[in-house]
Amino acid sequence: MRSSGVWLDVAVVFAIVAVGVVIAAATNDPGPDATPVGSGYVAEPVEYPVRIPGCATVEPPEEERAYAYEVAVGELVYDDPANTWLDAPKARAMSDSLRRALPGGVVTSDASAGGSISGDPFEFEPIPRIDPALDIDPGTTADGVVARNGGEGVVAVNVARAEPGPVECRADLVDSREVHSDGTVVDVQETWSEYDGVRTTTRVVRVYWPDGTHVTASASNQDAQLRTTETVPLSIDELTVLALLPELRWTAG
Repeated sequence: MRSSGVWLDVAVVFAIVAVGVVIAAATNDPGPDATPVGSGYVAEPVEYPVRIPGCATVEPPEEERAYAYEVAVGELVYDDPANTWLDAPKARAMSDSLRRALPGGVVTSDASAGGSISGDPFEFEPIPRIDPALDIDPGTTADGVVARNGGEGVVAVNVARAEPGPVECRADLVDSREVHSDGTVVDVQETWSEYDGVRTTTRVVRVYWPDGTHVTASASNQDAQLRTTETVPLSIDELTVLALLPELRWTAG
């Protein structure tokens, strides 16, 4: 999602806490609380110029990113007048569809291991109330910590109403793009980052439906307690299946 020139990618910087929502927005303005450059964080180098399959043109990567934080405190409820598309039955149908679509062999970790960041595993939560001045739609997120074939990590799916159409193909955001016959755009990316020498691999699928629904499905080899394992529990193809579930569209009945 884009707002006033700021990228908000729930796949990597969205977390729900007990008192509200913490949003880490990627920005060129570090701000007083930003993580200093050179503090032990290393991102995967980005090649540019580069050709990206499915992209006619490719935008350069952001020169430098830091993280600034905003906190919104408030009750999380369905049937919010500001987000009438997500009522409790809709959220329940979306959650049921997502759980059914999880691939075989995936086991949700028990609660002691942090079975979900935001609540019940793979339960779409009410849309957080954000300060209108931020002009951000955080959408609804369902997540879970899963284990599979020796790998463990967080799998998260976010659904939001965004501006129609996909973002531009940017070298640090898209590895390949596919456009379906109905106009649906599917972007995929696999990337890594290291903090103090510990590497986290993240796979991301972003789907832009013609009705303005923006779905982001991600998986990493890092769980809710920041432990890393050898493998990411879901593949790009499996994440694509989740992101393309028609029941997740905001216009679906």
